[in-house]
Amino acid sequence: MTTQTWNLAWFSVAGSNLFSNVPFVLVAGKWIARFTDPELMWKVLALATTFAGNLTIVGSVANMIVVESLREHLEVGFWDYARFGIPIMILTTIAGVIVLLVLR
Repeated sequence: MTTQTWNLAWFSVAGSNLFSNVPFVLVAGKWIARFTDPELMWKVLALATTFAGNLTIVGSVANMIVVESLREHLEVGFWDYARFGIPIMILTTIAGVIVLLVLR
């Protein structure tokens, strides 16, 4: 089950960034019943697809709005954002999945 949890988490991060989190969740939600612990996997899917938005500027519409609003005061490029977004997304996803596994 732990392997399923980590696999779904990282697959969800990738899928959310390739296809956007809402369409990815609509598709991935159909797979959840097949997992050993569907309740846990719903939580993992919610956590991973939410945190996935922190990966890049385009990972979340909110990120794009903030960066666009900043333009008048500060220019934030893709790699400027990713330099912080990537490690933050990795660390929060790892911490979140560990918490879900411990509290299940």
